[in-house]
Amino acid sequence: MTVFPDTQAVALQDSRRPVARESFLSQTPLALMAIVAVAAIVAVNTAETPESPVANPAPGSRPAAAPASCADCGEIVSIRPIPAAELGAAGSEHGYALEVRMNDGSLRIVKQLASSFQVGDRVRLNGNALTVGG
Repeated sequence: MTVFPDTQAVALQDSRRPVARESFLSQTPLALMAIVAVAAIVAVNTAETPESPVANPAPGSRPAAAPASCADCGEIVSIRPIPAAELGAAGSEHGYALEVRMNDGSLRIVKQLASSFQVGDRVRLNGNALTVGG
Protein backbone atom coordinates (compact mmCIF):
# COMPACT_ATOMS: atom_id res chain seq x y z
CA MET A 1 0.00 0.00 0.00
CA THR A 2 1.36 3.39 -0.98
CA VAL A 3 1.10 6.29 1.41
CA PHE A 4 1.30 9.80 -0.03
CA PRO A 5 3.43 12.33 1.71
CA ASP A 6 1.63 15.23 3.41
CA THR A 7 2.64 17.66 0.67
CA GLN A 8 0.71 15.77 -1.96
CA ALA A 9 -2.36 15.58 0.25
CA VAL A 10 -2.31 19.36 0.68
CA ALA A 11 -2.03 19.86 -3.07
CA LEU A 12 -5.09 17.65 -3.66
CA GLN A 13 -7.04 19.50 -1.00
CA ASP A 14 -6.39 22.92 -2.63
CA SER A 15 -7.41 21.78 -6.11
CA ARG A 16 -11.02 21.02 -5.19
CA ARG A 17 -13.86 22.65 -7.14
CA PRO A 18 -15.54 25.76 -5.70
CA VAL A 19 -18.53 25.23 -3.45
CA ALA A 20 -21.84 25.01 -5.34
CA ARG A 21 -23.15 28.16 -3.64
CA GLU A 22 -20.25 30.25 -4.93
CA SER A 23 -20.73 28.88 -8.46
CA PHE A 24 -24.48 29.74 -8.43
CA LEU A 25 -23.94 33.28 -7.16
CA SER A 26 -21.34 33.97 -9.83
CA GLN A 27 -23.84 33.04 -12.57
CA THR A 28 -26.84 34.98 -11.18
CA PRO A 29 -26.24 38.18 -13.22
CA LEU A 30 -26.10 36.16 -16.43
CA ALA A 31 -29.35 34.36 -15.57
CA LEU A 32 -31.09 37.67 -14.80
CA MET A 33 -29.95 39.17 -18.11
CA ALA A 34 -31.34 36.14 -19.96
CA ILE A 35 -34.73 36.51 -18.24
CA VAL A 36 -34.89 40.22 -19.10
CA ALA A 37 -33.98 39.46 -22.73
CA VAL A 38 -36.76 36.86 -23.04
CA ALA A 39 -39.28 39.27 -21.48
CA ALA A 40 -38.27 41.99 -23.96
CA ILE A 41 -38.69 39.62 -26.92
CA VAL A 42 -42.15 38.57 -25.72
CA ALA A 43 -43.19 42.22 -25.21
CA VAL A 44 -42.10 43.21 -28.71
CA ASN A 45 -43.82 40.26 -30.38
CA THR A 46 -47.17 40.76 -28.63
CA ALA A 47 -47.76 44.38 -29.60
CA GLU A 48 -51.48 45.15 -29.68
CA THR A 49 -53.08 46.05 -32.99
CA PRO A 50 -56.55 47.58 -33.33
CA GLU A 51 -58.97 45.13 -34.90
CA SER A 52 -62.50 45.68 -36.09
CA PRO A 53 -65.15 43.26 -34.84
CA VAL A 54 -66.29 42.53 -38.41
CA ALA A 55 -62.78 41.57 -39.50
CA ASN A 56 -62.51 38.95 -36.73
CA PRO A 57 -65.59 36.73 -36.59
CA ALA A 58 -66.15 34.23 -33.81
CA PRO A 59 -63.72 31.29 -33.71
CA GLY A 60 -64.71 28.50 -36.04
CA SER A 61 -66.65 30.78 -38.39
CA ARG A 62 -63.74 32.29 -40.30
CA PRO A 63 -64.54 32.59 -44.01
CA ALA A 64 -62.24 31.22 -46.65
CA ALA A 65 -59.72 33.69 -48.04
CA ALA A 66 -61.08 35.57 -51.03
CA PRO A 67 -59.16 35.95 -54.24
CA ALA A 68 -57.74 39.47 -54.43
CA SER A 69 -58.32 39.67 -58.22
CA CYS A 70 -62.11 39.99 -57.95
CA ALA A 71 -62.92 43.67 -57.37
CA ASP A 72 -66.71 43.05 -57.38
CA CYS A 73 -66.61 40.17 -54.88
CA GLY A 74 -67.25 40.23 -51.15
CA GLU A 75 -68.90 38.59 -48.17
CA ILE A 76 -72.30 39.32 -46.66
CA VAL A 77 -71.76 40.63 -43.12
CA SER A 78 -75.35 41.53 -42.19
CA ILE A 79 -78.92 41.28 -43.47
CA ARG A 80 -81.68 43.49 -42.11
CA PRO A 81 -85.30 44.02 -43.17
CA ILE A 82 -86.28 47.43 -44.56
CA PRO A 83 -89.64 48.91 -45.61
CA ALA A 84 -90.58 48.06 -49.20
CA ALA A 85 -91.16 51.76 -49.85
CA GLU A 86 -87.38 52.28 -49.67
CA LEU A 87 -87.10 50.03 -52.72
CA GLY A 88 -89.96 51.67 -54.63
CA ALA A 89 -92.02 48.47 -54.45
CA ALA A 90 -95.71 48.96 -53.77
CA GLY A 91 -97.10 45.47 -53.18
CA SER A 92 -94.50 43.98 -50.88
CA GLU A 93 -94.33 44.27 -47.08
CA HIS A 94 -90.59 44.62 -46.78
CA GLY A 95 -87.28 44.21 -48.51
CA TYR A 96 -83.76 43.62 -47.30
CA ALA A 97 -80.57 45.63 -46.94
CA LEU A 98 -77.54 43.38 -47.33
CA GLU A 99 -74.20 44.75 -46.13
CA VAL A 100 -71.33 43.34 -48.17
CA ARG A 101 -67.68 43.62 -47.11
CA MET A 102 -65.86 43.84 -50.42
CA ASN A 103 -62.45 42.24 -51.03
CA ASP A 104 -60.84 45.69 -50.93
CA GLY A 105 -62.23 46.22 -47.39
CA SER A 106 -64.99 48.68 -48.34
CA LEU A 107 -68.58 48.16 -47.21
CA ARG A 108 -71.47 48.30 -49.70
CA ILE A 109 -75.19 48.09 -48.99
CA VAL A 110 -77.39 46.35 -51.55
CA LYS A 111 -81.18 46.70 -51.22
CA GLN A 112 -83.47 44.07 -52.73
CA LEU A 113 -86.94 42.58 -52.25
CA ALA A 114 -86.05 38.94 -51.65
CA SER A 115 -83.12 37.58 -49.75
CA SER A 116 -81.96 34.05 -50.44
CA PHE A 117 -78.57 34.87 -48.94
CA GLN A 118 -77.17 34.29 -45.46
CA VAL A 119 -74.51 36.09 -43.44
CA GLY A 120 -71.13 34.71 -44.47
CA ASP A 121 -72.09 33.95 -48.08
CA ARG A 122 -69.50 34.91 -50.71
CA VAL A 123 -71.17 37.05 -53.41
CA ARG A 124 -70.39 39.02 -56.54
CA LEU A 125 -71.94 42.45 -57.11
CA ASN A 126 -73.38 42.87 -60.62
CA GLY A 127 -74.71 46.42 -60.78
CA ASN A 128 -77.35 46.49 -58.06
CA ALA A 129 -77.81 42.73 -57.87
CA LEU A 130 -75.93 40.03 -55.98
CA THR A 131 -75.02 36.63 -57.34
CA VAL A 132 -73.67 33.64 -55.40
CA GLY A 133 -69.93 33.05 -55.51
CA GLY A 134 -66.93 35.25 -55.62
